[in-house]
Amino acid sequence: MAKVENNLFLLGIRGMIGNQMVYRNCKGKIILSKRPQCTGYQSDAQKKQRLRFKEATIYAKAALTDADTFKAYSEKAQHSEDALTAYNVAVADYLNLPVIKTVHLDEYSGQPGEGIVVSATDDFEVKEVTVKIRQNDYTLVEKGIALADANGLDWKYTTQSANIPLTGSMVTIRVSDRPGNVTVKEMVI
Repeated sequence: MAKVENNLFLLGIRGMIGNQMVYRNCKGKIILSKRPQCTGYQSDAQKKQRLRFKEATIYAKAALTDADTFKAYSEKAQHSEDALTAYNVAVADYLNLPVIKTVHLDEYSGQPGEGIVVSATDDFEVKEVTVKIRQNDYTLVEKGIALADANGLDWKYTTQSANIPLTGSMVTIRVSDRPGNVTVKEMVI
């Protein structure tokens, strides 16, 4: 990528030039790109993605009116190598779902006081991880919130109730982020 620095001709330039190139200025950096091409036809997937992007912009505008949220997104933007703003980070946060990397059931044998460890990530932050345990007949054994580990990746849930028989039981992990995106993973023991 070419970089232009201290060029008086391009200082403050923005918009489309010659119906071919688009110039933008973001955080003092000039970004030059090819003019976007629109065919006029939109597939269902395009319509769905445009609606999701519209929702993301509405979320970002609303989220940035809160001082604490604005500060958090601004800090992430400042530490980015790209020319991002708090608004860009908020939009991306809305568009990207949290990811459940792993669920460790090694310590769980159906007894109270045992641990279930969930490794979850998000492009901004994981807000909450909940664990639900049901028997094979769908009877709820317990449900609760996992606690964040100091490493920033793992969340640990300590079981409260006995689950006998263990075979065929279901563990449901629910991970949510700041905008409210949710990822769910269900496993049979």
